[in-house]
Amino acid sequence: LVIAHGVDAAAPTNAQVPQSSLGESIQQPSVAADGHPSGSPGDWQVALWNIEGLDECSGLVADPADENDNDGNDDTAAGGTRSFWAHNDSGDTATLFHIGVSPDGIDEPPRVQRYDIDADAVDWEDMTVMTHRSRPHLIVADCGDNLAKRSHVTLYRCDPASIKTRRSVQIDRVDVVYPDGPRDCEAIVWDARTDRLLLFTKASLTGCRIYAVDPQDPRWDSSSNDEPITAEFIAVLPLPMVTAADITPGGDIVLINYLQSYRYQRDGGSLREMFARPAEVQALPKLRQIEAFAIDRSGDWWVASEGSPAAVATRDLGVAKQHLEHDR
Repeated sequence: LVIAHGVDAAAPTNAQVPQSSLGESIQQPSVAADGHPSGSPGDWQVALWNIEGLDECSGLVADPADENDNDGNDDTAAGGTRSFWAHNDSGDTATLFHIGVSPDGIDEPPRVQRYDIDADAVDWEDMTVMTHRSRPHLIVADCGDNLAKRSHVTLYRCDPASIKTRRSVQIDRVDVVYPDGPRDCEAIVWDARTDRLLLFTKASLTGCRIYAVDPQDPRWDSSSNDEPITAEFIAVLPLPMVTAADITPGGDIVLINYLQSYRYQRDGGSLREMFARPAEVQALPKLRQIEAFAIDRSGDWWVASEGSPAAVATRDLGVAKQHLEHDR
């Protein structure tokens, strides 16, 4: 694992992805006039965090307690004011890692807690945070399907505050099928404005297909329910090999692959209208196999690269703050 951290910089105007096809032919992303995406990989700085057991980080999300610390817990004990939840790719058990950034700086080892939850782990790929019954909940997406042969994928929902206090943790789950057959998916995000979980497929040639799932569907709360939810098809984007997604504090949706990020701005309208507009492209740091991505409460961007032993690469928080204030 290698994690790199960068600020949510001002979006470039000279590097854009053409409009989504919305079912039509896929176009290739355009680049800046000099032939390269905007945003320099040199804007990212690296620090190593050795995290035992986190050898193939695939999911990463900012801890919602950093934003809404009203659960009575001392979250600073987890290692600082910025913290994340993470999980491994396929091959691990149903294990979540809570990672707290040291208040002494990113070069210091983080504080890490490991939690096993009552769930299956076929191929966990990504995670997001949503609001359920007025509380933030983690969504873990067991949605990887490299061979496109799974009859369904599974989403899990749980209260992170209960996990950290090791109280009795309720794990809600729902199975999901796609309306047009099995798909490999490695990215999920909750869009608060539409209250939909968005799944983004991973493919090299056929583009990224977007599907939506209703997180308030009553089938989530039925432990004996075997009926899957059929995801709603939204659009096709001209993006290859999407590996992760997250959402900015302002509601923009950002997708990444191994080399670049693609930011779709929230300018009103429906999801289809948003994804039909051009995306803004920025280069990612040159790390091996970037599989995870998170945006923290300050709007800073973090990416994670798979690797063993686990190591974290991140941007200096002081530098990040200076850039963030400048961008504002």
